[in-house]
Amino acid sequence: GGPSWLRSSPLRIARERDACGLSISTRRAQPPGVMKGAAAALGERDIEGEFTEHFIKAVHDGSFVKSTLSQNKGEDRTLLNAYIKLVEIKKLGKALSVVSRHKTNDITKNYDANEAGAMLRDLFNEGFQQGHLFTLTGDWQLKLGKKSGLKRISKPAFDEAPELWHDEPKNSIISSTVPFLQLLGVTSHDGKPKAGMGDKLRQIQKFVEIVDRLITEAKFSARNGEPLRIVDMGCGKGYLTFAAHHHLTEARNMRVQTQGVEMRKDLVDKTNTYARAAGMAPMPEEGGGAGAAGLSFVQGMISQQSSALPGGPADVLVALHACDTATDDAIFSGIQAGASVIIVSPCCHKEVRKQMDAVSSPNEALRDVVSHGILCERVAEISTDAIRALLLEAAGYRTAVFEFIGGQHTAKNIMITAVKDGKTRDQEKVKKRLEMLMEFHGIKKQRLATLLERNGAPAVGTIAADVGTIGAPDAIGAVDAP
Repeated sequence: GGPSWLRSSPLRIARERDACGLSISTRRAQPPGVMKGAAAALGERDIEGEFTEHFIKAVHDGSFVKSTLSQNKGEDRTLLNAYIKLVEIKKLGKALSVVSRHKTNDITKNYDANEAGAMLRDLFNEGFQQGHLFTLTGDWQLKLGKKSGLKRISKPAFDEAPELWHDEPKNSIISSTVPFLQLLGVTSHDGKPKAGMGDKLRQIQKFVEIVDRLITEAKFSARNGEPLRIVDMGCGKGYLTFAAHHHLTEARNMRVQTQGVEMRKDLVDKTNTYARAAGMAPMPEEGGGAGAAGLSFVQGMISQQSSALPGGPADVLVALHACDTATDDAIFSGIQAGASVIIVSPCCHKEVRKQMDAVSSPNEALRDVVSHGILCERVAEISTDAIRALLLEAAGYRTAVFEFIGGQHTAKNIMITAVKDGKTRDQEKVKKRLEMLMEFHGIKKQRLATLLERNGAPAVGTIAADVGTIGAPDAIGAVDAP
């Protein structure tokens, strides 16, 4: 019984052959001591086969979310994981995209969805010992080897399937054929994403959509011919820096001066070379001075810019994936510079995480939460970003905290945006909310609060006395470049 695709699956055919004693050659070679083909012939449970059946069924009934294979014990020990997701490809239709993650590189291959069983069997043949299948009806965990087993988790981790990525996105805010995407290695000459760069292209498109909306909300207007100034702190390879500059200059016809700040000189040199090659660098007729429009990159660290931004004040301050307190330094720089728009995507909340432990937490109700590592980490992330949003509000910004792009594309997916709205806040009320938040979570210091307090911010003025000694900050975080 069952649907035709399952009745004719390679897995079922292999089982029928085994049962008849015709062949067991389709079974994968096992590590020494694990004779799976022989076990199957003796009637033992084939948990890898069951896992594969659940995988195939989920792919075809629409409940598939994603799958991960790990614990490689095969010959190629550089292979660490395999990540599988559904995509929509012009030539194949619905397909399975597999990213094989090695120690030094990723390899992406696409497979017809009808070949799901054979594809998965080939991956297990590589030597993976663990598999995790996420579906809308329940998740499955497979473990092979001496302590093998197959476990179903009835409550699924995801309640909706991710939107299928298409190789030819329609109505994209950035054309996939623009030269800078090719220079940066994101797309090929025909506009198709290169291997492993599909998620990066989605991230670029989403970021530009957010920038476009925030620019509209901020109601920027011409200022005596001065260009809109954007500073991207910790810009890494500059994917999003290039994209934002391109969109605002080409689609919105604005004069824009964009400057990326990056501590690695080799990346600064490369991105400046790409900017010139793409025709986006400041033009000679602009004079190359402080008011020159164009895209450029300079060497520097976020922690060095807390008092003054390179090149002068900024209208838009961006800092994506700045590690730990480097996000706070970037936010403070934006506030100090009077930026109308601040965009950050925090990473690594170590400062607050260290303060949240079951022993020192003054909040008895919270103790049983922070005593678990993963829960403590999440509480640290949530509370830190809530503090940042509240401090931005106190500084005169309308703030929002949201998911930047789906978690299936990147783990670093929380974004905080702030648009200066000129509204006056009740500083005493904001200060009280901040005190309550920090006291509840046992937080005695937070980098952004420290910086603003030293600068005389009214909402933070006496928190050191009320909450505890804020003291000097820990070593300022570096940049985890996107």
